[in-house]
Amino acid sequence: MVERLLRNLLLLLAHLLTGVRGLWASAPPQGPTIYFANHVSHADFVMLWAALPSVLRERTRPVAGADYWGRGRLRRYIGERVVRAVQNSWHPDGWLEDAPWRRLFRNARRWLA
Repeated sequence: MVERLLRNLLLLLAHLLTGVRGLWASAPPQGPTIYFANHVSHADFVMLWAALPSVLRERTRPVAGADYWGRGRLRRYIGERVVRAVQNSWHPDGWLEDAPWRRLFRNARRWLA
């Protein structure tokens, strides 16, 4: 219930602040479809989502980076419950806590100290 209210508030804000709207050249798709945005900010998905008809919006899920949307209670709540994102980890399973480039810089810092 609260998630639906927050979802609608998010869509209302997108419409009021940007005037986003969808212009369909033909009938909206019935089957599986991929929508994508040129990722400039985390608002890209909201703009794309707000432009969709409500029928499509109900079955559309963003794919979001787990490293960002899985961090912190508020972000996790918004990602999982409000926009119902599919969280994707962008690094291979073999990586430890840090990425290789970060370990490289940490080792270089120790070497210089």
